[in-house]
Amino acid sequence: MKAAVIGAEGKMGRWLVHHLDSLGYTVHPVDLRRGKGEHELGAADLVVVSVPIRATPEILYEASSHMKPGAVLAEIASLKESVVEPLRASADKGLVPLCVHPMFGPSTKRLDNETVALVPLVDPRREAELAERLFPGADLVAVDAEAHDTYMAAVLSLPYLVNMAFAKALEGMDLEKLRRLGGTTYTLQYILAQSVVSEKTELVESLLSQNRHLDRVQKGFLEAMNQMAESVKEGRFTEAHAEVRCILETDPSYIYADESRRRAYDAVKDHDFKNMGSHD
Repeated sequence: MKAAVIGAEGKMGRWLVHHLDSLGYTVHPVDLRRGKGEHELGAADLVVVSVPIRATPEILYEASSHMKPGAVLAEIASLKESVVEPLRASADKGLVPLCVHPMFGPSTKRLDNETVALVPLVDPRREAELAERLFPGADLVAVDAEAHDTYMAAVLSLPYLVNMAFAKALEGMDLEKLRRLGGTTYTLQYILAQSVVSEKTELVESLLSQNRHLDRVQKGFLEAMNQMAESVKEGRFTEAHAEVRCILETDPSYIYADESRRRAYDAVKDHDFKNMGSHD
């Protein structure tokens, strides 16, 4: 089986090349921006598009024009509403569309306990079987494109926005001293902020600008933050805290929250994060 990866120079693109090779595919990196790869696309049984969100629809249209009937055209963009049309158009050309979103990063080595979102398009059963073969052992979650992007506003866009703001709020402080003094909560939050800020600007900007559902979620977050602050000033925090606790208790995992936070912090301590870069 032959596979082509468009965007193989990116982090997830490199992961895909290695992953598909481990599955037994003969993998060819393709860069359509340089006018190369049409032959590889025409010979491929599977083409995976791993390019920035904004560029994905156009690349899907172009890739489908070079592929043979019966081949699989897959993409892994973090947002899905903009890719539905080009993928369905590829089905009209005799291709098999596959709309998936691996909910993990390029450092992943095993797919056990990892999640892959699947947006069914034409033949849900066949597409699910393809996704299971491409990501063996992963937990497959089927969701339509609009619902997917709504969830991603909370799962990706809002956390990126919050962590960018958290990092900005630390401006002017002694960050090394804060790191060394930080407890469990601050340390984990700071690591998240560092990770988000270290991402490529194009990725972060796309997650914040391309998801049309973020505006509603962002407004809800700002309103909630103001409500929490007001509840403290007005002596209503006990009630507000109980209300938030009731919200989270609807998720069965809530009872393990403190244990999970402690385990995450212990993992950080094992790498001596708090003392990295210290010169005292």
